Amino acid sequence: EVEVEVEVKVEVEVSAVTGSAGAAAAAEADAVVIRAPPLTKIDLALVINLARRPDRLEAFKSRAFDFYWERTDAVDGHAFQTMALAGDAERAHLLEILSPFRTNSKHDELTGGRGSEWLAGYLGAGLSHLTAWERALAEGSEVTAIFEDDAVFPEQGYSKIWNERYAPHLPPTDTWDVLYIGGRSTQASADLRGHQQQRSRHQQQRPGSASGSGSAASESASRGGVMGPDGTTLYEPFGEPTRTALCDYACHGYLVSAAGARKLVQWARAPRPHGGFDRGIDCWILDGVPLLRTLITYELLVSEEKQRSADVMRSAIIDIATGRHVGCMGDEEGERTPRVC
Repeated sequence: EVEVEVEVKVEVEVSAVTGSAGAAAAAEADAVVIRAPPLTKIDLALVINLARRPDRLEAFKSRAFDFYWERTDAVDGHAFQTMALAGDAERAHLLEILSPFRTNSKHDELTGGRGSEWLAGYLGAGLSHLTAWERALAEGSEVTAIFEDDAVFPEQGYSKIWNERYAPHLPPTDTWDVLYIGGRSTQASADLRGHQQQRSRHQQQRPGSASGSGSAASESASRGGVMGPDGTTLYEPFGEPTRTALCDYACHGYLVSAAGARKLVQWARAPRPHGGFDRGIDCWILDGVPLLRTLITYELLVSEEKQRSADVMRSAIIDIATGRHVGCMGDEEGERTPRVC
């Protein structure tokens, strides 16, 4: 186990990258009151949202109508291109803001082999989650739910499902760091099918026909296993996801324990070359942080909007080694020019 010591500080302020108007819009959005009870066993629920995208916040509000949550301001990667196009002083400030990021071959596929070049949207996304973890630690939250504002929930709502199927069996917070309640793509679907098959096998067995003793039962209980009256495991609401480089467990919906938040903050702010973000936030959490203990829910019920309008899809490319704007996503080789994307 890694010794974790974290000084809690939210270093990236809204006004640093959006200006006073953006900060005012963020303050107004933060005043939104969600009149619904909190999710059981979750101390804090946050939705990450850009101050200039109240439309996305309103859409999220219509979907997350049945539990209490609070808005937390996203760091606007789009604003970084203005700083990168400005003079030396602004670029120096930008480099200070982007200090958690580093070069790595994992990013080559997005930058054509130039590992120091990042999409501005990815920079903003990473910093947005970092500030959410730091806020959770600052507020003393033991279990925090973090949602991006494109998260989609079941039409009938999420609170009843969470409160009845999962909250009663949530493992102790000292046994896990990140718990994915959403997923996407092939590997997530394969893991979900595996859990469905496992649950089906257990439910078809007669009482006493499954092993309910020894280390297997102990391990099942540590993951919140639902035990039958005779000590057999009926099914496990939580399982261990397949750790791959495919990044199938996206960050649109997950829980983080206090221990997990400390690890994530420590690793994001650790000195280079080993610490820091070296890839997009989705992939970094699952594959980039050593010794991070991850779980998934039996049902991955939180998905993403089908028609996404995320700024990461039309981002400026910024060289984090120099703070310079070098082009826009989609530029052909040899046609890149520093301009507003």
